[in-house]
Amino acid sequence: MTFAKTVTDDLGRAWTVDITVSTLKRLAATPCAFSIDSLVGDIDSKAKDRAEAAEKASLPLRDFLDDTMRFAEVLFAIVKPEADKLGVTIDQFDEGFRGDSIQSAQEAFLQALHDFFRSPPKKMILRGMIEERKQMKILVAAGRKRMEMMLAQQTPEKLEKLANESIDAALSKSAIASPGPLGLTLTPDLSAN
Repeated sequence: MTFAKTVTDDLGRAWTVDITVSTLKRLAATPCAFSIDSLVGDIDSKAKDRAEAAEKASLPLRDFLDDTMRFAEVLFAIVKPEADKLGVTIDQFDEGFRGDSIQSAQEAFLQALHDFFRSPPKKMILRGMIEERKQMKILVAAGRKRMEMMLAQQTPEKLEKLANESIDAALSKSAIASPGPLGLTLTPDLSAN
């Protein structure tokens, strides 16, 4: 199972994330002079723990994916021919990405990167990251479904009580004593805890 290399942004525009030699030239010409090769390091062949070495080799890619602004700049360079045909500027492009669409774009990027690299160790690292993301999506979906099922079983009164208890607990933990009106010190009643 692979990720799709086409992503739809929040404005309904479809973008194909594919990496070719032409893409590499566009990336080298960006203000950050981006290099795909810098994203996935080589696995230390002398490392005793190959899994730890692979994790270390994936750190630049993980850091890159965590830098949303840099990722968006690189993503725009990848899809620039499509953007030019549609007359979409980088600012207009950026307006279409947030939350889930960024995550989908990152998945498409990982798949495109996997398809581009020929190095078996780099492909192995990317396959691992792709599988990791798939597992996270499954876990999040399962957690969301379980939460929805639990909430569906609650009455509105019980939900309100749970919400109030959570708020009260958070307030009592956030400030043991806090200044109140007229400079008086209000101390929450912690005896109920």
